[in-house]
Amino acid sequence: MIIQVEWKEIIISSIALIGAIWAGVQYLVKKLVDQRFNKRLEDHKFELQVLLENNKFDFQRKVQDFSLYTSRKHAIYAELYDLFLRADGYVRRLLTQPNITLQDFYDKQDLAYNLSKADIPVHIANRFVEDWENKNREDTIRELIKYLEQFEYIRTKDAVNNAKNTFLVNRIFLSEETHKIMSELNQIYANIIFTQEVMGRVQPQKKLIKNLTEAVKSELAIGYYS
Repeated sequence: MIIQVEWKEIIISSIALIGAIWAGVQYLVKKLVDQRFNKRLEDHKFELQVLLENNKFDFQRKVQDFSLYTSRKHAIYAELYDLFLRADGYVRRLLTQPNITLQDFYDKQDLAYNLSKADIPVHIANRFVEDWENKNREDTIRELIKYLEQFEYIRTKDAVNNAKNTFLVNRIFLSEETHKIMSELNQIYANIIFTQEVMGRVQPQKKLIKNLTEAVKSELAIGYYS
């Protein structure tokens, strides 16, 4: 028995098989590509989310740091302004304190009242009041004048040093203009303290305190948001 091979059918079947295989390969390739694309897409989404969270955290940290810095800066300006005003007040009082004479005190109560206003320690004030009653009053006044001058000098020197030291510690927060004004005031006060100690009274410069007031007001009015 002779089997006749129908080449036409074989060719058609082969083509159909190849087509089916090719379609399957295309499907598998597409499936594989889609899977890889989806995985890369998810990975990219994850990376973007991580980046977004990091940027969000960094932004929040910078906002918090900025807020703390601004609050600290304003507090330092207020503190330094107060210290320099106090120092300036002590310097002016040191340079303009009136001459004290026996006629400035009428009685024991008047002396005690004036000493209390001068913030002299109680035990020192009591000693002068006792000397007023029990010793020569002119000698007591001379001793009192000497003590008051030294007391005012020490108190002024402490106020000036306090302002200067606080300025040196916190000058990094200051604007160029404020830094310049406070530096000049420190130099003036140092010269006044030295001159007062060695040579006697000198005239203070008043303009810088006005400039300092304007500079501090200007700095505290800035929002620092630009």
